[in-house]
Amino acid sequence: MKNKLPRLVLIGAAFLYATAGVFDRTLSAEVSVYMQVLIRTALSVLLFISIVFLKRVQFRKIERKDWKYLIAQGVLSFSGFIFFIQAVTKIPIGLTLFTFYSGILISVFIYSSFIFKEKVTKTTFTALCLSSIGLVIMFLNSLETYSLYGFIFAFIAGCGFGLNFPVSKHVSDKYSHLQINTTVFFVSFILSTCTVFLTGTTITFSYSIGIWVAFILYSITIILAYFACIYGFQHTKTQIASLTLLLEVVFAVVIGYLVYREIPTLHTTIGGILILISQILINIKPEVEKPVQ
Repeated sequence: MKNKLPRLVLIGAAFLYATAGVFDRTLSAEVSVYMQVLIRTALSVLLFISIVFLKRVQFRKIERKDWKYLIAQGVLSFSGFIFFIQAVTKIPIGLTLFTFYSGILISVFIYSSFIFKEKVTKTTFTALCLSSIGLVIMFLNSLETYSLYGFIFAFIAGCGFGLNFPVSKHVSDKYSHLQINTTVFFVSFILSTCTVFLTGTTITFSYSIGIWVAFILYSITIILAYFACIYGFQHTKTQIASLTLLLEVVFAVVIGYLVYREIPTLHTTIGGILILISQILINIKPEVEKPVQ
């Protein structure tokens, strides 16, 4: 059970990220894109600071060589969200998701191969192929000609999201997850604040109680997912972890049906089944590893 825990935690993270669509639809009714990012990161930082004071946590002094990884995580996290939203405004959501997840897989496999020297096993390669085919089938109807910028933004967003957690492996064995997350979200908050002012976004906090409740729940959900991903990536091969997160697509389809009664198409069903089969393959022989030194 202990060996399976990191994988189970990653599956939980995939489910939490899959709920983002519900929150996004709720918030988009009243809140502009950049204000969403600003308020979410601000609430996240406040939650982290509250935990630090309530538990009287003392952070370890961050070594100079480690700052580049923590700042990089903040930049990657921020860029992933911003570029994803920009992509959605230029190409359909289905095509955005296809390109987004392609960016995750490609960037993580390249990073893990060159930086962590991880070898692609037959099982991992088979799972990668099944997942990729599943993604293509799920979003087959969306593959049409659209703005090149939309593709670029979606791919960058996928790379930003995908590389965020492998980068955390460089420091996750040296600092507490609370310290890492507090630092990363603070960097994202600074970037969000700068973006709001640079884009001339109207700053307002006059939202309904329902919107504020959604903001708080959304922030807590993302924080829990972030903690789960750092833990999961710390104790699992990077390639396997990234494949596990693809379950977010399957969970999103299920949530879409339960909440909005969105009926899955035949393509979506077949693609989802292939992704599930890939998950069974990578879980036959769990590959849990020690933290990267």
